[in-house]
Amino acid sequence: ANGLDPSAVAKIFEAKGRPQDNPLILHVSSPESVEPLVGEIPPEAKRLMDTFWPGPLTLILPKSDAVPSIITAGLPTVAVRMPDHPVAQMLIQACGVPLAAPSANLSGKPSATSAEDVLADLNGKVDILLDAGPTEIGIESTVIDLSGDVPYVVRPGGVSLEDIQKVLEEFGKKVSYEERTQEKAEPSLSHLPSVKYKHYVPEAELYLATGDVLEQRQKIIFYSVRGVGSGRKIVILASEENAPYYQPFQQAFGPDLLEIVILGSRQNLPQVAARLYSSLRRSSEELNADIILAETFCLEGIGLAIWNRLEMASGGNFLPWFDSDSYKHGPDLSEGKGDKMSISQPIDGQTLKPLTVLMVCSGNTCRSPMAEALLKKVWEDLGAPYPIEVRSAGVSAMPGFPASWEAVEVMARKGIDISAHISRPVEYEDIENADLVITMTEAHKSMLLFGYPEFATKIYTLSEMLGEFWGDVIDPFGQGLEAYERTADFLEDSLRVLAKRLAGLDV
Repeated sequence: ANGLDPSAVAKIFEAKGRPQDNPLILHVSSPESVEPLVGEIPPEAKRLMDTFWPGPLTLILPKSDAVPSIITAGLPTVAVRMPDHPVAQMLIQACGVPLAAPSANLSGKPSATSAEDVLADLNGKVDILLDAGPTEIGIESTVIDLSGDVPYVVRPGGVSLEDIQKVLEEFGKKVSYEERTQEKAEPSLSHLPSVKYKHYVPEAELYLATGDVLEQRQKIIFYSVRGVGSGRKIVILASEENAPYYQPFQQAFGPDLLEIVILGSRQNLPQVAARLYSSLRRSSEELNADIILAETFCLEGIGLAIWNRLEMASGGNFLPWFDSDSYKHGPDLSEGKGDKMSISQPIDGQTLKPLTVLMVCSGNTCRSPMAEALLKKVWEDLGAPYPIEVRSAGVSAMPGFPASWEAVEVMARKGIDISAHISRPVEYEDIENADLVITMTEAHKSMLLFGYPEFATKIYTLSEMLGEFWGDVIDPFGQGLEAYERTADFLEDSLRVLAKRLAGLDV
């Protein structure tokens, strides 16, 4: 809209549903076009224009009387930018006035990066859609406030803080920046764009995995298994490097419960930035995610802008982990009965619950107790990457029987003592309290699904969890010690693979 026409600018707020106390950016076709819009242009602003314009850098400067108050929300400053897209430049030149042009989306939603995204939000709300192709950078401009004594980066974006600092060093100034989510925004900063209101928020709940690359994998796998088990659709925003570690779980659970959207390589953060908003939109609107679990990236260069957008979109929600002293709320997951449960339980002195795995066979005297013991052992052999609880039960078990002597013997040969095991039948609470139920055969799975259909999203065969056609675990009962040894060896090999996958390790 014509940035000098209040009635035209008002239509932007109407179309987007944007609060009118949220300032807009004026776009110009040349640095000279800025002069009538501002009270003064300090030397450092001129140098930043010379260095980064046209390009993704917005400058906040004291405004002139020529700028309508509707643009600035009545504030004494105005934000100006010179875009580098040739179509945008030609449009501004053809109009002959500075253009007010926010992101083309409904207020609060992820920014649109293609004409299709614009139509999804604003069809029927705007008069003309000029399609100049998808955005190249993908995220918005860097916004720097030069109206005070200290240059302050309000919003990181396409121009890095490091590059801005190189310019400001010539003037003996140091750029200031402090990460702020909506929860941390201060009233005194409400004049700054991207601070006062929620931005980039998808319809699904979004949670961020922090830490090194391995820790992020482990968090996302942990919460994916727990989330799927609670019946929630999970979408993972993954790096190319980590996606292969999630794919076995996607294959096991199926696309109705778990999908992976690849943002790009950790070695190519501009690619990640370009895909970020479209991935957030796709996760919610196309893949119907209940919960989005996103990896995070380094804070250098455009990585800081990626972090900023993810943190703003999530409202500062980070996945709790076991080595943290304090937790924020993790996602609330709905169990099969419809009761709400927290997957993190992070407050009031509560601790994060271990991942609970239930092994199920027929009588709970050979296969499932061996599987329980072996999974515990191989998990410890991996250094217990995070806490898990492993239990076992049988679909047709009689309570109170010990493990078969053959099972005790073959486990003893592996250095494991299961002589104290006592058989027990599967009960409702076992399934309800488990995050993942693993059956030895397809028949066991069918029996559980018949008896507990409300927990279908957490019940899988061991073969399904491995995804490599391992087949049913053969029942060695009554076939002698060698049959037990073969079954135990099979379980040990297969459960080592499963444990490595749960730990986010190479198999």
